Amino acid sequence: MKRAIPIALALALILAACGSPAPEATPSATLYPASPQDLVERTPEPTEDPRIPQEPAVLAGPADEGYTFTSDTQHFSIEIPDEAAPYVLISDGRPWYIPVGEAVSFLYYSHEYESDLGTFGSIMAVPREDYFNPARYYNEDYHGVHGVVKASREYIYVDITGTGGYDLPIEPLEGQSTAGRAVGFNALKENLIVPNPDGLPVLERESLPEAAAKLDGLGNATMTRGEAAVFVVDMLTADNKDTEYPLRFTDVTPGTDEARAIAYLDSYGIFAQYTDSGERVSDGDVFRPDEPITRAEFAQLLQRVQFVNSPRTYIYPYWFYLSGNEPLPASDIDDTHWAYDEINCAYYDGWYEVNDGKIRPDEPVTAKEMAGAMTALYRELVRYDRELPTVYYEDERTYLCGSSDSSENGWLKTDGYMDIERFTCWYSYVESGRLICGKVDETQATLTEENYSIQFEDGSYADYSVTLPDGHKLYFRSWDNVSDIALWQSMPYNHENAANYASGALRGITPGTSANEVVARFPSERLYSCMDDGYIYGSAEGAYGLIRTDAYGRYIQYSDGESSVRFDIDENGCVESIEYLTE
Repeated sequence: MKRAIPIALALALILAACGSPAPEATPSATLYPASPQDLVERTPEPTEDPRIPQEPAVLAGPADEGYTFTSDTQHFSIEIPDEAAPYVLISDGRPWYIPVGEAVSFLYYSHEYESDLGTFGSIMAVPREDYFNPARYYNEDYHGVHGVVKASREYIYVDITGTGGYDLPIEPLEGQSTAGRAVGFNALKENLIVPNPDGLPVLERESLPEAAAKLDGLGNATMTRGEAAVFVVDMLTADNKDTEYPLRFTDVTPGTDEARAIAYLDSYGIFAQYTDSGERVSDGDVFRPDEPITRAEFAQLLQRVQFVNSPRTYIYPYWFYLSGNEPLPASDIDDTHWAYDEINCAYYDGWYEVNDGKIRPDEPVTAKEMAGAMTALYRELVRYDRELPTVYYEDERTYLCGSSDSSENGWLKTDGYMDIERFTCWYSYVESGRLICGKVDETQATLTEENYSIQFEDGSYADYSVTLPDGHKLYFRSWDNVSDIALWQSMPYNHENAANYASGALRGITPGTSANEVVARFPSERLYSCMDDGYIYGSAEGAYGLIRTDAYGRYIQYSDGESSVRFDIDENGCVESIEYLTE
């Protein structure tokens, strides 16, 4: 009898589909996002809604050869290549989850088990102006793992990650990786064909420091709603910002910069408001462009413009994943406020502080507060983007080198089961007191199968070796269990002796990392450009961060009072080398 797939296999399909979280001022929280596991565990039991298929409502596949699939209900087409066609089954809706007619799902079909064994993802075409409707399937909190893959002039195309299947042992399955490369998230972003295609705005993290700098000297100055729209659009990267979009607001002067920015954002539903049940709240086609933008309005605006590249495993404003479902300690807001969720999320993300027991959601936001929110967001994006893999289950494609006490560590991930032609290796080793670390693939390094020729001290044997560009060789073996992987989540660099607050903040720094990015990982009230010498932060316990110049050049040094690490900076403002130091 079919029932929900185990968490491990569900995550396996997701990874395959992707291809390779008082009167005195109360500090804002800085917790990291929830993990995908947290979301999976929150998923409720499948509903018995009669509209939801209990078995795949097959639209196409599996097939002996490639074909073009076209969906009239979700308004797209896609090419299914020859090599993937035998393993891809396309279904109307999603078995156990999504009603027929609301999405098209891509399932993995196993010929060994003669059945579908779970869903890579489901494409849902949503009217652009209704994307943020809380009643949409993907906006329900327990369905929050999703991504935007395409846009047309009429629709936003949402990919909802995979679930469902049989209970199976965790083992590589024939054609699973091949199918994932054809209909997984990255493949859909690239290959989905939509009518009247249009661009998607992306908030690049590097635009945030520059934007914050523009506000830095304005102090308590405020910004109108129209000015804020222009300011935010200027931060976005998109190839369609010069396109004219319909302006529905009657109090905005057509042809102005404000009108173009407001119409652009409104075309994606950025300004739409809803009841909890998903009913659109009428704004009377009035925008109020000359009114000051409030703290609540700015929080929602900055959150929503990240809808394409949200850093989270869930989508704004689901703050309860950050807080343990504990509302912010403010007396001037409750769940009857229209931006209750947005303000809670802004607080727990460190954008706003509670002062004198109040968060002041309906007061005008100042330039200083806007800069603070963008600074906190930049830090969040920097800390999230560690360019490291995440593994939650035993995976025979993952191999480890070294130990927690070793000066030589590495993490090897091959492209597929028994496929060593394509791989990625994160590594670090100490040579003459300097930490050498980085990331290489098959174009830069050599992977060799060892065939039990190298034995470790514990009696186990190396499965593979990687010869780095400098000739250094690392030996890898399969890892045993989930607890082992915790030692490697911070490869290639993490200053483990640091205070808990910052111990994860420095992970992922390698030669070539921007010095500005390194500094952004330190706890501080503002961003530093590394132009001036001085302390980034300090404490009575002796922990500090500083920027200085000595006979060897510019450097950033971090210390927890017992040991420290020095990042030497080259003439291009990037990390040149990393060195351990003893206090």
